[in-house]
Amino acid sequence: NASHKKRKESSKQTVDVDFSDPQAIVHYLGRFIVGQDVAKEMVAVSFSNYMLRMAENNPDLPLNHMLFVGPSGVGKTAIMRLLAKAAKIPCVSTKLVAKCAEGYKGQRLSPLFREFRNHSNDEAPYGIMFLDELDKLAQSKQWYGERLMEELVGYLDDSVVQDGGENKDERFQLNTSNLLFVAAGAFLGYQQKKSLSQLIRERLLDDAKTQHHSLAADDLLAGVEPSDLIRYGVKSELVGRLNLVVPFHSLNEEERVNIIQCSELSPLKSYQKLLNARGYKLVAEANLAKIIAKSSAKETNARALQSTC
Repeated sequence: NASHKKRKESSKQTVDVDFSDPQAIVHYLGRFIVGQDVAKEMVAVSFSNYMLRMAENNPDLPLNHMLFVGPSGVGKTAIMRLLAKAAKIPCVSTKLVAKCAEGYKGQRLSPLFREFRNHSNDEAPYGIMFLDELDKLAQSKQWYGERLMEELVGYLDDSVVQDGGENKDERFQLNTSNLLFVAAGAFLGYQQKKSLSQLIRERLLDDAKTQHHSLAADDLLAGVEPSDLIRYGVKSELVGRLNLVVPFHSLNEEERVNIIQCSELSPLKSYQKLLNARGYKLVAEANLAKIIAKSSAKETNARALQSTC
C-alpha cells in the first residue's frame, strides 16, 4: 500500500551518502557508531578517496588499506559494513585464525573472493575485504601464521586470485588491485606475550624526554608506530601495505548510555521492536539506559549491552 511504499522509499533515502564529502560520511557513521571520533574521521577520508577511485575507475589514485587497532565491541567491523551498505559494494568479513595458507588442507582465503566476482564481472572488482584477528595470527605459534601473512602481502600487491573449485562452474579468478583491505585486531597479547600497548609504552619510556607511565592503553594505541606492530609479530611487509593505522578506544559509561539511547543500532530499540511485533509496548523509564550501562561488563563494550538487554 501507499504507506508501506513511503516507508520503503524513506528507508532507501537514509543510506544516501555524499561520498565526495568526508564530513558527510562522518555524519552517516555517527547515526550508528557512538564515539570513536578520530577513527570515524580517518576512515571517512580514506573511504571518500576510495569511492572517488571507483567513480573515476582510475587505478592511479591512491588506495589506502587500513589496520584497525583497538578492543572488541567498539564498532570496527560495523563501520565497514555500514559503508559497504551505503556504497552498495560487497563487504566480505572473516577471522584469520580460522584460515590456512594456500596449498594446505583447511579453510582457505581464496574462496572468499568469489563474492566479489558474484557481485561484478569486472576483471578487478571493487569491494571491502575485512580481515579480523590479525593480532592473534601475528602471535600464533602455529606454522600457518607467517605463511598466511605472506599470502596477504600478495593479495595487497595487485595479484590475481585463482580458485579451482570442485567443478568447472565453481572456478573463478579476479585481480585484487581495486579491493580495499581492512585488517583488525585487539592486540592484547596472547600466549604470555606482551600487548601492543605494553610495547608502545616500552618504546616511549626508552626516550628519556617522554614520561608515559600513567597513560592508559587506549591513549598509547593512538600513538602506535609501524615498529610497534612489527615487534608485536606482524610481518614488516604487511605493515607497510596496511598504511593507515586507525586507533579505536574502549567505551566509557556515557558512550554506552548514548548507544542505548541514540544509536540506530541500539540493542534496546531492537528489543522494543521485537516486543512490538509480539503485541507489547515497552516504555523505557528515563534512567533505564544508565542502569543497563552500569550492569554491563566494560571489557566487551557494546556487545555487553546486547546481552544485558
